[in-house]
Amino acid sequence: MFLNILVDWNMDGDWNDNVQCGAADPKCAPEWAVKNVPIPLNPGCNAVDSPLFQVGGNIGEGWLRITLTEGQVPDDFPWNGSVSMPNQSFRAGETEDYPVRIAQSTGVRDDEPQRITLAAAAPNPSKTWTQLSWSQPRSAHASLAIYDVIGRRVAKLVDSEMTAGAHRMTWSFRNDDGTTVAPGIYLAKLRIGTEELRTQIVRLR
Repeated sequence: MFLNILVDWNMDGDWNDNVQCGAADPKCAPEWAVKNVPIPLNPGCNAVDSPLFQVGGNIGEGWLRITLTEGQVPDDFPWNGSVSMPNQSFRAGETEDYPVRIAQSTGVRDDEPQRITLAAAAPNPSKTWTQLSWSQPRSAHASLAIYDVIGRRVAKLVDSEMTAGAHRMTWSFRNDDGTTVAPGIYLAKLRIGTEELRTQIVRLR
């Protein structure tokens, strides 16, 4: 499934502002906060962390829409929804709206994660490379490896003691032998202690 998150940061009743923000403006927070991120869903209940995204500058009330769809949503999704799709609808999925409160963070430093997290790979899908980001609250042995759809290990990216904090690792779509892997779906598995987190990666042709 593909995850999209729209957030009305300024509470003007739409998600049309700042659909794309330039890197030159660090205060610009896109209202299309998460765009077409593929996530694996298994039968039954699932718990999925969204990728990290920048919060808007306004403190107070906000409005958030989370959409899961079987295919990617079009570029006019923030203002047209499913209007430009065949039959003006998505094949499968769900949309939920939530009121949210944007608050100033206190008492927690950015470099002190409170739990183990693994963000969605980015860019994803991609043809040439992707980056995996995770955080851990303490120093511990970390293992980060890539597996194919039938469970065979393709590449080991990390297998060492890692300090507490945020970490990033780039995978250039090569296996342990240095050969470029075939286009397709892969699974990144992060294991720290007894905890294992996973995220899906799609390599394009």
